[in-house]
Amino acid sequence: MQKQPRTFEWFIVGTALVWLAVQAHQDHESGSALYVLYLALSALSALARFGLPTVSGSISVSFVFVLASLPQLPLTETLAIGIAGAAIHALQNSSAQTDWLDLLFQVSVWVIGIEAAHAAYQYVLDALPGIGVAAALPLASIVLFLVTAFPLAAATSLRERELLRRIWKNRFLWSLPYYMAGAALAGLLATLPQISWAWSLLILAPVGMLVYYAYRLQLETLARERQHAEELAAMQLNMVEALALAVESKDITPLGDLHRMAAALALTGRL
Repeated sequence: MQKQPRTFEWFIVGTALVWLAVQAHQDHESGSALYVLYLALSALSALARFGLPTVSGSISVSFVFVLASLPQLPLTETLAIGIAGAAIHALQNSSAQTDWLDLLFQVSVWVIGIEAAHAAYQYVLDALPGIGVAAALPLASIVLFLVTAFPLAAATSLRERELLRRIWKNRFLWSLPYYMAGAALAGLLATLPQISWAWSLLILAPVGMLVYYAYRLQLETLARERQHAEELAAMQLNMVEALALAVESKDITPLGDLHRMAAALALTGRL
């Protein structure tokens, strides 16, 4: 294992632990029904492997609930929602032998990102009190994306010894629209408690249908990828069998020649 990526990951983990320790000593409100709901939705979305497709895998949709929590919940509860979603998503995508430092690194990235997004959100609210959530959430989503994606890109660059600019452009940068769309959905979720249940259901019904449709598309994509992998495995097996038969056929011919030479020499000796 290379030393540089591990050192960088330990630095991020240490920074996140310091921020969590500082936040733990601050006063915060107790849990609410909305907090439990967002926490459950974040965990369930990760457990169900529901994510947005990207070049390097998938993005957990828990960031939507993190953004929705910024205007409605205290920072400690928002951190708990983000940590739960990030940890479960990382465990679901890990290999059989879990790299615990990598898991802590991914969770720590989200801790730092949520702290930065919360700071950006509060800054916009204080600087532009008349605009409110409409301007604060988009900026918070951009900050959340940058602070969470850049350390992951840097660690990947150190691990694979590839240019950071290339990894950032090809694997991470194009995921920014997901976060902008998530900010819009989070703003919608934040306004739902202010309207009647009938209007809330009317607004959420199309969103639920889109989520269900996206989930079905993801399942179909996974099924196609699994079928493609099985076809490739079968093709490789056929190639190996063909090569084995070719090698075996080449081995048989010299053996027959040796038998004929031995018989000829034996006949010559008799003469």
